[in-house]
Amino acid sequence: MSKQPDSEDATASHEATEHGVNRSNETKGSVSSSIATLVVRLLGIGIQFGVYYLVTQWESIDAVANYALAASLWLIARVLGPRGYESVLLRELSRHGHLLAWLERKVLRSSFQVGLLGGGMVSIVVVAGLFPNTDASAFLPALAAIPLHAILGVQTTGLRARGRAGLAQFAESVVLPLTTCVMLTLGHVISGWSELGILQAAFLGILMATLVNASLLRRTSYLERCGADIPVPNAEVLRRASSVLFVGLVASTLCTRAPTIVLARLGSPEEVAVFDAALRIASLGTLILWAIRISFSPQFSRLAAAGDYMGLRRVVRIASTLAGGAAMLCLLMFVILGPWLLGAFGEVYLDAWVPLLILSGSLGLNCLLGLCGTALIMAGHESFVVKVSFLQLFVLLILTPLLLPAYGVIGMVSSMAMALLIRDLTALIKFVLVTSRGRLTAVEADAGATSLR
Repeated sequence: MSKQPDSEDATASHEATEHGVNRSNETKGSVSSSIATLVVRLLGIGIQFGVYYLVTQWESIDAVANYALAASLWLIARVLGPRGYESVLLRELSRHGHLLAWLERKVLRSSFQVGLLGGGMVSIVVVAGLFPNTDASAFLPALAAIPLHAILGVQTTGLRARGRAGLAQFAESVVLPLTTCVMLTLGHVISGWSELGILQAAFLGILMATLVNASLLRRTSYLERCGADIPVPNAEVLRRASSVLFVGLVASTLCTRAPTIVLARLGSPEEVAVFDAALRIASLGTLILWAIRISFSPQFSRLAAAGDYMGLRRVVRIASTLAGGAAMLCLLMFVILGPWLLGAFGEVYLDAWVPLLILSGSLGLNCLLGLCGTALIMAGHESFVVKVSFLQLFVLLILTPLLLPAYGVIGMVSSMAMALLIRDLTALIKFVLVTSRGRLTAVEADAGATSLR
């Protein structure tokens, strides 16, 4: 009998060691998934920059500005299409894979409606002449593509939720830009297709991407099969969580894409083109953050659901180091090679170098700090993340009227950088306060997991 405590201690020690090994293996798996997703994304980025280079060489500066405006509208539709369910899926599917079927049916129907509504509203704005440099008739393909981008967001969410993070990027990162590139090239080299410009080619690209994703969704299975319907109370929990996140996505998406729309309304086509070039190239530094966010989110969720906040802090630190290191390397590259990269598009784009450095520095800090917000969402603190997103939008709305008229594009990117920094620092402080206790209380753990009963 006297040896029983030693036996229990040995068993506890073995379980703790096994738990640590499993957590380490899970972290390694998340890193591997991030790398695979990033490889697909990088391939797509290469094709996208090929398309952008062709546009700057073959199209007028007005067409480049219109393409920048269209791309901003498309991204807004792409992000808002899933209506906030993407983060809910990543948080819940590590435990309840059968939620996917219900969510897909729910979201796909409303996503198309959101896309049509958004496209209709933008059409009214364009036809009303609020964008003086935009020809309404030439912009029709861009408007028609808005609902398709909303649907693409839902389809990509479905594939990620099935555990196919790399495959989820195939249509969006490869098929879409590759089809666009091919059609744009055909329109340039075939005399009878001279009317096929970048907006028409981009519409055909998004159409092909949605068709490919639809085929992939039919060929992949859910993580779990479950014939039972989701209990209504839990469905309501998911609706509330996704609605909160959707509101936050509206604010954060406007912070990144509204500046292009503002410049299209108030600035010249040259300013729009310069800003768009700086934003596109600076975004390269955030690619690994995007891949890590997708791959690590389920692990964040499991650690938060288990109440292991010290473990959550450790994993966030590892992921942030990876993302921040890559972003800082990109910043160094832009400092050295920025003028050469921008000069390849044309002399007018050399003016984008200083905005590029400001944006790259800001996004580099976002890579170091931004995962704190993701971890808070996975832990059930999405309401706070929404609040800091609106804080970012508020700061941007205050600074833009002050800096844009005086400093032009540099003033715009400076406003964006300061607003993003305030958001990230606020989220960091909240994350440190939440995780300083080491473990969640039972009430917090249950709230963070939103577990099915």
